[in-house]
Amino acid sequence: MTKTHMKKLTLIASAVLVAASLASCADISQNPLAKAINPPADVTPISYPPVTFIVPHDPHIFANGQVAGLVPGGAGLRPTIGRTDYALQLRDITADSFVIHAYYSNGYVGSGVKYTIDYSKTDNGSYSTVTMKPVKRATYQQGLVGKFPVPGFNEALVHRYIEASSFWYKFEIDTKYDTASVYSSFRRLAPSANMGQGSTDPVTGKIISEWFVGNYRGVEYEYSLEVFPYRNGSKAVIGLGIPAVETAPNVVDYRVILNDIRKQLDGIANS
Repeated sequence: MTKTHMKKLTLIASAVLVAASLASCADISQNPLAKAINPPADVTPISYPPVTFIVPHDPHIFANGQVAGLVPGGAGLRPTIGRTDYALQLRDITADSFVIHAYYSNGYVGSGVKYTIDYSKTDNGSYSTVTMKPVKRATYQQGLVGKFPVPGFNEALVHRYIEASSFWYKFEIDTKYDTASVYSSFRRLAPSANMGQGSTDPVTGKIISEWFVGNYRGVEYEYSLEVFPYRNGSKAVIGLGIPAVETAPNVVDYRVILNDIRKQLDGIANS
């Protein structure tokens, strides 16, 4: 390749990047180039079953979530197209809606799909009900040539993403056994979580070294463990991100989940 040819390619590439940059800053309605590079999104109303969460008013819940105290999203929701993984982002959170954005981007232009989720929260005495429902889908593809494909983030994956909403929970278990025996029971009956030198407790900020893996209805969850002498036995302090599991079709009842998991871990501590 000659130097002249290389120079022409460089100029062309620079022009495309400049055009993309200008397009991102320009008034699209007044700039044909900007409109070609960054066309309006294709918006479609959707009707997909809502997900309902029943959350007890439990003082052990650490409600640090962005959506009615919950944290939407879960692992394993980023399929691959070719060799590029799309990114997932929670954005535009208001008092009654939020957006899940799945996208590809090279820093200048990209493609994506945005789902608008309406949600509401109702207090019912000893518990709250949070309902999330996808209502709108918007897709876009920016650029002139070689456009990224729209990510394959469909309504079924949106449903899984919403349903994976969770929160941090911390509670105590009193046991008649000494601290060494309690630690020994967990190490014997529960797989260890690979946390290296430990991981941070999101409530206290303290680094905790003992983490284990539990399984609830086929869904794994990780939990921290600290054990202290208490009266004639010991006290196990456990913190975990509660797994979101359907307890009925499109319903996640955390009253049921918390009760079952507490029994599960109490059985280990007092074994």
